[in-house]
Amino acid sequence: MSSSRESRVPSFLRLACVGALLAWPWPAAGAVKAQVAAPPQAGGKPASGAAAAQQVIAQAIASLGAGRATDAIAPLEALTVSQPQNGQAWHLLGAALHMDGQIDRALEVHAKAATFPAVRANALYNLGCAYALKGQTDAAFEALKAALADPGGPPLRSQLVGDTDLVSLRSDARWLELLPPAPPDKPFKEEVTVLHLWHGESAGEQFGWEAVDVGDVDGDGAHDVLASAPFHRAGAAGSAAGGSASASASAGGGSAQNGRVALYSGRSGALLWGRVGAPGEQLGIGISGVGDVNGDGLPDVIVGASSPSSVAPPTADAPAGRAYVLSGKDGALLLALEGEAAGDTFGDQVRGLGDVDGDGHADVAVSAPLHDREDGGLVDAGRVTVFSGKTGALLFALDGERAGDHFGSGLGGGTWSVASGGRAGLLLVGAMDAGDAQRGRVSVYRLDGAAAEAFFDIEAESSGNSLGQFFTSLIGDLDGDGVPDVYASDFADTTLSGSTRGAGGRVYLHSGKDGALIAQLAGRTAGEGFGIGNAQAGDVNGDGCPDLVIGAWTNSEVAPRAGKAYVISGKDRATLATFTCALPGDEFGYDATGLGDVDGDGAIDFLVTAASSNDGGPRAGRVYVISGAGVAGATLR
Repeated sequence: MSSSRESRVPSFLRLACVGALLAWPWPAAGAVKAQVAAPPQAGGKPASGAAAAQQVIAQAIASLGAGRATDAIAPLEALTVSQPQNGQAWHLLGAALHMDGQIDRALEVHAKAATFPAVRANALYNLGCAYALKGQTDAAFEALKAALADPGGPPLRSQLVGDTDLVSLRSDARWLELLPPAPPDKPFKEEVTVLHLWHGESAGEQFGWEAVDVGDVDGDGAHDVLASAPFHRAGAAGSAAGGSASASASAGGGSAQNGRVALYSGRSGALLWGRVGAPGEQLGIGISGVGDVNGDGLPDVIVGASSPSSVAPPTADAPAGRAYVLSGKDGALLLALEGEAAGDTFGDQVRGLGDVDGDGHADVAVSAPLHDREDGGLVDAGRVTVFSGKTGALLFALDGERAGDHFGSGLGGGTWSVASGGRAGLLLVGAMDAGDAQRGRVSVYRLDGAAAEAFFDIEAESSGNSLGQFFTSLIGDLDGDGVPDVYASDFADTTLSGSTRGAGGRVYLHSGKDGALIAQLAGRTAGEGFGIGNAQAGDVNGDGCPDLVIGAWTNSEVAPRAGKAYVISGKDRATLATFTCALPGDEFGYDATGLGDVDGDGAIDFLVTAASSNDGGPRAGRVYVISGAGVAGATLR
């Protein structure tokens, strides 16, 4: 993972953002007519020109709704000249200029539109968005506060958290004053028992970008948790404990995003160790448990630091990215793996694969989605490299097929023992811009010793947008054939009808034995972004089949972009439980996985993050461990 989602849109791409138009609440057609129609003349007929103005307004709304802002500008400019008191015309002209990228002109027109009471709230809101895009933070907050204080402003409050024009404001303390109030005594719609809650340390660090089950590090019988905050700045208050992963990943000052990772006990919730990255490297952009690399009997971890060039231009001393294999016991550096070229974003995704080469040590995979393929000069084709966990030596590398595929934007897989006494394995690689119409693809490879053989591909449906972005995994044996099956996510899929404010999401389940489709699951609510996390829940309901836990990070069922997580039966795809957040903007379900039974009650518990939570500062983030007690019989929903 890379950069923020508007942050979670990686530095190379992300979930397609909802356009500014859709963030603006346009009046219904009847309301438009009421605003542009002139008072009737004595004979009851409209005043001259009113019908023509009405037609211009209607056509402009249609053009804006279709994304053709340029088509609307000239007619609206003419209308503001002929009818300078038509507030709706000024408002729509400002919107058209704004959508067309003419922000300086839009500022002037938004300000003019704000002088008309009927559209004042919306115009001030748009003015605030324009100021935010120009980097004029104080003016943006002033306009937004005025918009919300207007009698027509309260409905706009719910749109703040999803408006991509306002991303630059979210780490400012004043942002919290604009958000809808959160219910302090009931953070979830359901009755939910929170076993542990870990908080971000500083504004904007997005703690909980990823959180993973790394196995039992401290020997207490419960699985432990590694969580990351890749946008942490070491100069901010409350930098991570424990110093650096290595000399090259030492804590540093300044405003660059160092990133940090922290390992917690799943049983007690105590911090076991933490590390802070070097300035600009975004330590923790990708994290994974890897199993025992150094032979001490304890599981170890791998941490990516992709050093995106937009944050810290690579130099000879600071390559495009690194991945660090760290001791699970104390965070000591075991291996430092380096990218091949500046700008590769090596370390964007990292995964432990188990023992690929049969030497008794766990091996690792690292992706570089912006790697330029040398043969043919394929820019940003992407690459995935598999390394020996014992020595750090290269085992093999795989490349994307086409320029711009971003092969390696998702990464998963593993190895397992077979009856013959040997080992088998699969490597899963997402390429979010590969395939038909660049809708994305997940490629599955058989692991055979120190090599990989192409097996099958999962292609996106026609409603897909970025299949293979971040999330693909071995989910366990769903179909009972003795081979783990494959999970792949396209949380940007727009399969749901009426999904005009974002994607509902879709996940794919395929046989790991022969590649056959087992099932597809779609999001329940338009815009909820269903499909977040590796989905590996384990057998939650005791029916002998592994189940799934899947995040829907932008679900707005209870509050705007509060988020939700679903626990789903692997056997029949029925919903076993839901956890629906009630905190606006938390984006609960930013990552989701099972954690085993950490409290000893016999039930599998769940690890779910809310990386945009404002608890601890704007977008500081937090990580939950939620009790699975009571999650048993399924109810269809």
